[in-house]
Amino acid sequence: MKACIDHLLSVGPAVFNASFGESMTFLREEWMNPETLTGRIEAEGDPLFWGDIYAKFL
Repeated sequence: MKACIDHLLSVGPAVFNASFGESMTFLREEWMNPETLTGRIEAEGDPLFWGDIYAKFL
């Protein structure tokens, strides 16, 4: 995950959001910096945890 986020950031500044499982809703209303997103995902602590990550370039 971190390598993918780093690659996107090498293209340009971006903010991120996520949708966990099949919830079809964003994790937060506001877009997050990469540190906040990765911290939130790592806090789940489940190696089988899954979902989608979205990037929005600024």
